[in-house]
Amino acid sequence: VTLGSRYSFQLRPHAQFGNATLTDSPTRVLWVFT
Repeated sequence: VTLGSRYSFQLRPHAQFGNATLTDSPTRVLWVFT
């Protein structure tokens, strides 16, 4: 489950300051999948 671990790893530091920016949420998701 490389994608799952990578997603959680990127989402972990992003959740701290990314939670305030809802617009950056889909942007980060696209970046991870790309």
